[in-house]
Amino acid sequence: MTYRCKIYEDRPEWCKGYPWNEANDMFPDCQFIFVQDGTMYLLPEDEVLKHKTQEEIGEYCLHCGKCCMYWEEGKCIHHCSSLIVEENMSELEQERREDLLDARDIHGEEMNEHFAPGNFGCHELLDRLSVVKTIWNSYVVGSPTTIIDPEFYKEAREIANAISRLYQKVGSKHLDTDDTIRGSVFRTQGHIAPADET
Repeated sequence: MTYRCKIYEDRPEWCKGYPWNEANDMFPDCQFIFVQDGTMYLLPEDEVLKHKTQEEIGEYCLHCGKCCMYWEEGKCIHHCSSLIVEENMSELEQERREDLLDARDIHGEEMNEHFAPGNFGCHELLDRLSVVKTIWNSYVVGSPTTIIDPEFYKEAREIANAISRLYQKVGSKHLDTDDTIRGSVFRTQGHIAPADET
């Protein structure tokens, strides 16, 4: 497991001041800590710079992450929202989590309440997928240029099939939510009528 700070270059001053400002616990494996006979001693930064460059210090900190966590009885109970935790993730999953942090910066911590399946944001995604699918099939798959070239046609059809699969997956999760919640969400947006009006 490794960690990355999303704002390392622009981190707040109190982050830059750790561990000398005692902003968090000290850890035996910290590069600024010297352990002797079970006692931890805090090294000045100048002392560490005798053996490491500033870039090496930064690289170590970026992939340690412990001082960005909040500990209780030896267990991490919370970590800074700018800390990206990597648990042997694929590159794609790492990118998704980074995008998730960016999206939460824009839409707020309550983003799921508006965009998760069963909410209007998910309904909006379904609508956009439907539009994209229609445009793609009409103007790309149906293009004479695509049709006369077997390679173009194969690629275009594979993308069309991927869009259709995503539409089905989103729709399945969206509709597989509580009927009462789903109905109330859509009724407030004017997309469906209550059961007694249909």
